Amino acid sequence: MQQQKATLEVVNGEHPGSVKFIAKAEDKAAAYIWQYILASALTADGVWQVASVTSGANATLDGLTSGSLYYFRVAYVTPAGTSEFCQPVSLMVA
Repeated sequence: MQQQKATLEVVNGEHPGSVKFIAKAEDKAAAYIWQYILASALTADGVWQVASVTSGANATLDGLTSGSLYYFRVAYVTPAGTSEFCQPVSLMVA
C-alpha cells in the first residue's frame, strides 16, 4: 500500500528570514523531513537542502534571505517507510 503524500503550509516566521513549516499530522509518523530550495535553483540539477528532521508536524527555519522566493516540501517517515515529498509550496520570505 502506497503512503499518501504529506500536506504542507509555509508562513513567514516572527523574524526576517524565518519561516514556519506546518504539516498535517500523519498517524504513525515517527519523523518529518523538511526541505527547501531557492527558486532560482529549482531546475533539474537543483539540490534540495534539508532544513530539519523533526518528530513533530511543524518546524521553524531561520537564516533565509529576506525578499527571496523559496520552495519548500515535506515527507514523513512511518514504520512502512518514507512517503513521497508533497508538492512544493512557494513563499517570498519576509
